Amino acid sequence: MRLKPRLALVSIICVAFAARSGEAQQFRLVPRTAAESGPNSFQYGIGIGQDGTVLISTGGQMASRYGYYGSFFHPDGTRSDVGTNLPANTQFYPQGISADSHWAVGSVENDTPGTLPIATAYDMDGTRVTLPNPVGCDRAWARTASHDGTIVAGYAAYRFTQGQSWTPCRWEGGTASLIPAPSNGWAGLSPVATCMSGQGDLIAGVDQESGWAWTATQGTFRLRSNSFASAAYGISGNGAFVVGSGQFADRKFHFVLWDDANVGRDLGTIDGFNARAYGLSDDGRTIVGAAYQNGGQYVACVWTPERGCELLSTYLAANNITVPTNVTLKEGTAITADGRTICGTASVNGINTAFVVTVPSAPTSVILVAALFAAKRRRIVVRG
Repeated sequence: MRLKPRLALVSIICVAFAARSGEAQQFRLVPRTAAESGPNSFQYGIGIGQDGTVLISTGGQMASRYGYYGSFFHPDGTRSDVGTNLPANTQFYPQGISADSHWAVGSVENDTPGTLPIATAYDMDGTRVTLPNPVGCDRAWARTASHDGTIVAGYAAYRFTQGQSWTPCRWEGGTASLIPAPSNGWAGLSPVATCMSGQGDLIAGVDQESGWAWTATQGTFRLRSNSFASAAYGISGNGAFVVGSGQFADRKFHFVLWDDANVGRDLGTIDGFNARAYGLSDDGRTIVGAAYQNGGQYVACVWTPERGCELLSTYLAANNITVPTNVTLKEGTAITADGRTICGTASVNGINTAFVVTVPSAPTSVILVAALFAAKRRRIVVRG
């Protein structure tokens, strides 16, 4: 049966709006538990799995003590807390989540003088896995994980050194290994691994001079850009792009995007602010991060090729998503591979709280144009 042209147009538009209204596009704050309701409590949105599960770092009153721990905030609104049953004065500091949303990695640290950080992974069920120290090191911190959590990267410190002489490292199959220095050596005493591709075959980070990357075949190499200094903070899941920041001629730090040819591209910043990119979509077309001023004011921002670098709140408003008036978006820390779901940290009446938001797949105007075009094509068919 053929539809009449006008009915076809109405039907297509209704289908378009129905598809759009069914999308999870609302802005959500992570609910605070009773343990997180005190005046000194907080939440930070750390990372996001591909199903939209957000890893949060939280601090609050747990039973008779105050402590830091991690929590998986699931799309259905439930939570799985990890690191809440540690001994007194011991905290879990989550730093990264696997893309399959099953593992949280970070460090377990005790406040007692003389105790050392322990690189740690927790699965969603709360099972703790202690990661061994690399040979010659007596402390370590995990920062990032592969898609399934089987490969982890971070940094460790050498034993018996003045201060903390960090060195990047990786864990695979229960074994820890140091990431070798680039050909010109590490700059300063603090090189760290900050991010990893989904397969774990590309790791990147920063020392006191510039961003760097490592692969098993290429070894460790500097990330090239026209900036005076740079740092790498995020890798797309497919390993095609690296993002971070670089300082340019205006003495401000801008978003920087490196492609697979190791060419760093200046993506700019928000006027008057420094900017740091933390995460990006697999196609490199949506990048999230934070802009900040020397006084400490942070605002979440996003870059797209169509709109450039802008406030995340402005970008959401352009996609018909309203952020409550008492909420200030401070950081966009991670984004899913399709570039649609973003997590980060917001200030709600002055209290840090994690958030997650899903942007529609296409603006309403695009859907209407597509519907009109489809109706026009249908009209030709009907007339035939």
